[in-house]
Amino acid sequence: MLFLAASALIVASCGKAKYDAKLNQTHTNSELGFSFAYPSGWDKAEYEPNVVFFQAPERNNFSASVGIIISDEDKRFDEMTQNEFLGAVPKDIKDFNLIDFKKTAFAGQSCIMAVFDSTGNFGKTRQREYVFNRNGKLYTLVFIALQNDFEYYDNIFNKIAQTFTFNGAGS
Repeated sequence: MLFLAASALIVASCGKAKYDAKLNQTHTNSELGFSFAYPSGWDKAEYEPNVVFFQAPERNNFSASVGIIISDEDKRFDEMTQNEFLGAVPKDIKDFNLIDFKKTAFAGQSCIMAVFDSTGNFGKTRQREYVFNRNGKLYTLVFIALQNDFEYYDNIFNKIAQTFTFNGAGS
């Protein structure tokens, strides 16, 4: 009986599995002067010079992703209110549910951080975005996974975010 109680305590304290990997690759944008690290084995998809995503190996028929989207934008998104953010959500996003919204800092920049759920082509996803302006550009750093897998990837998402730095050009 004591053995069963001890086993139950050990299992309960272990928690859910987390994705973990060494960040041994670096993405650098020399023109805008930033870089961040990501794990090897993640596929890089560059859609335009200023839209790059890195996809984790597939899990549950979906690849969690980290992306950076940079555009010309003069509106100060770091000063955006929650209601303004909600008003800017495209109407075709299904089942949009804002979970968290706050003003914070990212890579030394004032920004907004938003976490939301939605339903898309791949099912129900959770997304965390850091949105900030720097030198006339709008930066959106995106972390996305299936809703049920977001906690699994959150550790690596946070590690990647901590490596994001501005380092010269574009500063």
